[in-house]
Amino acid sequence: MAQRSIKRLEEFHKDLYQRAFRQASVDPLLDAPAIIKYSESFYESLPKTFKKTSICSLLKELDRSSFLLYGDFHTLKQTQKGLIRILREYVRYNPERTITLALE
Repeated sequence: MAQRSIKRLEEFHKDLYQRAFRQASVDPLLDAPAIIKYSESFYESLPKTFKKTSICSLLKELDRSSFLLYGDFHTLKQTQKGLIRILREYVRYNPERTITLALE
C-alpha cells in the first residue's frame, strides 16, 4: 500500500515537472533574450558582497558555519542536484560532522 502511494506521488511530481518544462519551452514570453536580460538584472540586484566560489572554498566555509541557506528553483532539477552535490562533497570533506537538513 505505501509503495503504491509513493509511486503515485513520484508520478505526480514527474507530471508537474514535465508540464512546467513544456510550458516554459513554448511560452513566447520566455524567449532567450528575455531570460538573459532577467539573469543580468538578477545578478545586478545581488548584494555586492555576493561572489562566485569554488566547491573547495565552500566546503571550508561550511566547516566554520552553523548553517547553510540554499535557494533553488523548485522545478529546475539542476538546482536540486547542486544541493545534493554540495551535501555529498561535504560528507566526504568532513565525515564526522552531523548534518541536519530542513526543507520548506
